[in-house]
Amino acid sequence: MTCHDHHVMIQQILPTCVRNILLPSVHQAIIRLNKCFQKICMKVVNPNDIPSLKMYVVETLSMLEMWFPLRFLNIMTHLLIHLVEDLDVCGPVGPRWCYPIERFMVILKHYVCNKTKPEGCMVMGYMYDEALGFCTEYFSIYKHTQKRMWDLKEELANVDGILQGRART
Repeated sequence: MTCHDHHVMIQQILPTCVRNILLPSVHQAIIRLNKCFQKICMKVVNPNDIPSLKMYVVETLSMLEMWFPLRFLNIMTHLLIHLVEDLDVCGPVGPRWCYPIERFMVILKHYVCNKTKPEGCMVMGYMYDEALGFCTEYFSIYKHTQKRMWDLKEELANVDGILQGRART
């Protein structure tokens, strides 16, 4: 799974899944963790709310410490505190996300046919994509002046003169 998949799982799916399975206090800790991530990932952040968000994150991590083993609380859970500090220094998280870059890298990886020269394959695939995109934009304003020979709705009288001769053997 990608980073974005984990992000969606923590924010949306996990709280719903554990609602009826775990104790209410454990479920509350997970819901608070979910809300921490939602507040960090908001598009607009009020700088006056950041100190209260720091305290909220610290309280949430202490609740997680009470219910989960110490192996669960590694450097990644501690990273949540630093994400709030980065929010104070750098602003909203959205412009600094790598999700669009990850999606584009997946597209480039699909262009690789020759594994000895992946960069060249990526460049050629990207060039073909851009050329086809340009051509489709150009041809969308093109008006057809004649019917094609293989058009099923075409009158048979027009086709008789074109389809003459015998088959080759």
